[in-house]
Amino acid sequence: MTYPQFERAILRLQHIQTKCQKIRETGIDIIDFTDNFYFVIDTLLESIFSEAQVDLINWYLLERDPKRGLIAKDKEGNEICYDIPSLWKELDSLGWKNECEKIISNTRDIEYYREMAERGEI
Repeated sequence: MTYPQFERAILRLQHIQTKCQKIRETGIDIIDFTDNFYFVIDTLLESIFSEAQVDLINWYLLERDPKRGLIAKDKEGNEICYDIPSLWKELDSLGWKNECEKIISNTRDIEYYREMAERGEI
């Protein structure tokens, strides 16, 4: 994933979150929609990023709230992940998934689905 692709995705996700929040404020329960939506998003993110990176992206999107003091800091106490470029920089510092990790992950997925098929679950 390139930075421009990442930035577009994060901006769209933020836009969707804003819209969902406005809907929730009207009293409409959209949990069935949003749970499935976030499951799909997490699944796609996990195919590109490491677990630590996905956790950081989710924190940035769902929990970060500078107004309430919910910010991330590095070991020196400097704020990190305060905007999309700084989030990208922190993701980069965590290291990217390599081909070996992808192979191991895919192998586990194949075994998982094979076991489900043997149990008649799919």
